[in-house]
Amino acid sequence: MLRLPLFAALVAALVPCARAQLEFPSRSPRIPGPESLERPTAATFAPTPVAPRTAPDFAPPPGAPHKRATLALERDREQVRVLPDEHGLWVRGANYKLRFEPGRASFVPFLASHAPRNFPIDFVVRRATVAGQPLRLAPDAKPQATELRVELDHGAFSERWDLAPRSVEQSFVFAELPRRGELALELDVTTELAARETPDGFEFFNDYGHALYGRAVALDASGARLALETELRDDVLRLTVPASFVARATLPLVIDPVLASFGIEATPTDTLSPDVTYDTTGTAILYCWEEIFSASDHDVWADAYDPAGNPLYRGEWIDATATYWGRPRTASNGATDRFLVVAHTINTTTGRVEVWGRTRSVTSTLISAQFKILGNAGYDVLYPDVGGDPYPTGPSYFLVAYERIYAAGVDHDVNARLVTANATLQGGVIGVDQSVNTYDIEISVSKSNSSDAWNLAWQRASPAGGNDILGARVAWDGAVVAPTFPVAVGPLDHTAPAASSSPAGTDRWVCVYEEDYGTDHDIVASGLEGASVRRTLNLSTYDGNFLGQDQRTPAIDSDGTHFAVAYSELYSTSTTDFDVYVSEVLFNGISMTVLQAHQPVFQTDGAEIEAQITSPESSNPAQSTHDYTLAWHREPDFYFFASDDILGATFRGTSGGSVASFCDGSTIQCPCGSGTATVGGCPNSFTSAGARLAWSGQPSTTTDSLQLFVAGLPPNTTCLFFQGANSINGALGSVNGDGVRCAGTPMRRLALTLASPSGGALFPAAGQLPLTLAGSIPPTGTTVIYQAWYRNPAPFCGPSTTNLSNALVVAWTP
Repeated sequence: MLRLPLFAALVAALVPCARAQLEFPSRSPRIPGPESLERPTAATFAPTPVAPRTAPDFAPPPGAPHKRATLALERDREQVRVLPDEHGLWVRGANYKLRFEPGRASFVPFLASHAPRNFPIDFVVRRATVAGQPLRLAPDAKPQATELRVELDHGAFSERWDLAPRSVEQSFVFAELPRRGELALELDVTTELAARETPDGFEFFNDYGHALYGRAVALDASGARLALETELRDDVLRLTVPASFVARATLPLVIDPVLASFGIEATPTDTLSPDVTYDTTGTAILYCWEEIFSASDHDVWADAYDPAGNPLYRGEWIDATATYWGRPRTASNGATDRFLVVAHTINTTTGRVEVWGRTRSVTSTLISAQFKILGNAGYDVLYPDVGGDPYPTGPSYFLVAYERIYAAGVDHDVNARLVTANATLQGGVIGVDQSVNTYDIEISVSKSNSSDAWNLAWQRASPAGGNDILGARVAWDGAVVAPTFPVAVGPLDHTAPAASSSPAGTDRWVCVYEEDYGTDHDIVASGLEGASVRRTLNLSTYDGNFLGQDQRTPAIDSDGTHFAVAYSELYSTSTTDFDVYVSEVLFNGISMTVLQAHQPVFQTDGAEIEAQITSPESSNPAQSTHDYTLAWHREPDFYFFASDDILGATFRGTSGGSVASFCDGSTIQCPCGSGTATVGGCPNSFTSAGARLAWSGQPSTTTDSLQLFVAGLPPNTTCLFFQGANSINGALGSVNGDGVRCAGTPMRRLALTLASPSGGALFPAAGQLPLTLAGSIPPTGTTVIYQAWYRNPAPFCGPSTTNLSNALVVAWTP
C-alpha cells in the first residue's frame, strides 16, 4: 500500500480488530499506607547532586473571572465527503480533493489559498507482471465507493483508496497470483508539479507547497513485511516485490505503507504537550493537549478519534476556567472504560502548583467534576504522569506519579497516589522515592500496569554533573513492589526517561532515554525483568547515516510482543528542525534487537517534538493488533504552519520475532580452509561454499510458520537439525569434524532427515511438529540457535566424516 501524505499531514486507515476480554486472576484490595514520616537516605548509586537546577518558573495566575464555559472549534471541516456525479466520484477532505473516473485517480492537494489554480497528480495503472509475465488487467475499472473507501477493481488485483479527513492511503491488494516470482507494478504519474526523491519517498512541489508520496512495503497475511524498491522515472512509478518474498508470501499480498499521519488540532490556537491512550475496546482513542489562552492561562482539551484518525465528536474541555492547567497526561481504566486526564495547576489563592484531574468517558457524555489529587500551601507538586489498569472488573485504579519539591532545586521526590475511575482518591500518598538531598525529576509511568504492576522511571542528578536514570515498580493496589533501583548509571549524561508497559503475564519492560555523547544525543533502550537490567541497546546505532544526528525525547509502549519507540531527530545541520521517527524493538528477556529502525512519521521545516505513543494492548491485553498511535506537538515553521498544533499518526508494527545468520565463512576459521562463499558453513566434498542454513516464515509462538532449510549438502546424506540455548566461544564456535559448531548446550535434537539428490533438506516438513513444539519454545518467547549437522563420508581434507552448516539465532516472540 503506498501512502500519499498531504503537505499538512498523513493517515493510515486501519480496521480495528475484534477484542475479547482476557481472563485475569481474582484480586483482593489492599489499601496503601500513609506517607512515611522518616525520609530514607539516598541509595549508593545516586549520591547528592553537585549542580542542582532551579525549579520551573510558572506564570502567576491572572485572578480574572471565569472567561467562558466552552470554546467551539471549527470541526465541521474535519470530515470526508464522497460526492458521486455522472462521470465518477469527487472526494472532499479537510485539505485535499480526489477525483475518480474509470481507471483513473486524481489527487488534488491543497497547496495555498493564493495558488492560481489546482495542481492535481493523476495515477493510472500501466501494467503489472509476475515472474516477468503480464497480468491481465480489466479495462477502465469503475470506482466503487463505501463510506470511507473507494475501490478500483483491475481484475488481477484491487486498488484501494482509504479516506480520512486529512489524508488518503492508496493500496494494491493481490488476493490471488497465477504464479510466484518477482511482482512489479507500474503506474503512470502525470502532474505539473516538479518531482524529487527524498529519503522518505517522492515529493511533488511548486512555489505554493508540496505533497509527499511515501515509500512502500510489501505485507502478507502472516504479517511478514519487506521494504520495497520504489522508482520514479520518466513519469512512471515502479514498485518491485522481490521473487523471494513473493515465493514465501501468504495471500493476500498487499503493497502497504509503513505509517501515515493526520492532523489532530491544527487551528490558529497554539497547542502543545499532547498525550494519547486507547479505550478498552480499541475502537476509540483519547487525545488530550494543552491550549494557550494567554500567557497566564492554559487550558486542557480532550478529544476522541477512531484509529483511522476520524473525529468521533466527543471532545470536551478538561479545563476551560481562568486557572492555569499544564502538561496533561491520560490513561484508561478497563473496568469502567473511562479515562483520567491529569495536569498540574496553579492555585489562585496560595500560588502553589498542585495536581488535579478529571475523568471522562468516550462512549457517553459522562465527565466528572474537576478534583484535586494532591497539593497544599506548604510545597509544590508538578509534572504528573498517569498509568491505567486494563483489569476488566474492580477494584482497579489509576496511578498518578508526580514530582514533589521538598527543597527547591536541591531535593525533589517521587510520590504517587491511587485514583479511582469515579474521581476519588484511594489510600494515602505513596512514597516511591523520598531520599534525602536527591534531585529527582522527569517522572514517567507506564501507560498500563498490565493488570499487575506499573513501571516507573525518572531522572536523578549525579555527582559528575550529569544525570542517571532510576526505576521503581508499584503494584496495582499501590504497594511498592520494587523500590528504587538503577537503570542507567555511569559517566555519560542520561536524561528524558520513558517507561513502557509490560506484556501481559510478564515483568518484562523497556526503559528508553537520551544519552549525551557531547556532539549529539542518542536514544538508548534498557530491557528489564522487574528491577533487573538484562540488556541495553543504543537504538540510534541502527539509524545508519543518521547516527550523528541529535535524537531526543523518546516515548515507548508495548503491543504485547514488541516495543515501539517514538522520538524526534534534528534534521541535517538545522538547530531547530526536529522530525518524528519510530523504531520497533524486540526484547524477549534474553535478546534485544531493532526490528524496524528510523521509520519516518512526519517531517516539515518546523519542529515536531513531544511525541507520545500508545498501543491498544495498554488498555486491553486481549487485543491482537500490532498497531500503535502517536501524537506530537508541531511548532510553527511560518511557511506551511503558522501556529503550534497537535498532530497524530498510526504506526504498524510487526508480528513474531527475528532471525539472523552467523557462524558462517565471514566469522569462523574452518579446519579445511575458507569456502568460496561467506554465507554458509565450512566447505564439504559436494560444494566449496559449504552447507547453508536458511529460513522462511515467522518465528511467532502464536502463529508459528518458521521453517528451516539447508542447501549444499552432499546428496542423500544424513542431516540432523538441532537446537542450542547458547552460542559457543562468543559466537565464534569450536571445531567439530570438518566444520565449526556454534549452537551450545543445553541442546535438543529436532529431526534426523535424508538430504535430497540435489543436496537439500527441510524441517519441519508436512506432518512434522512445528519448531515451537519440537523445541519446547515457551509461549512468552525465548532466543535459541539452530544448526544442521550432516555426514560427509567422501574423502575430503582430513579423516573426519562430519560437517556443519552455518547457524541461525532466532528470537521467538508471541
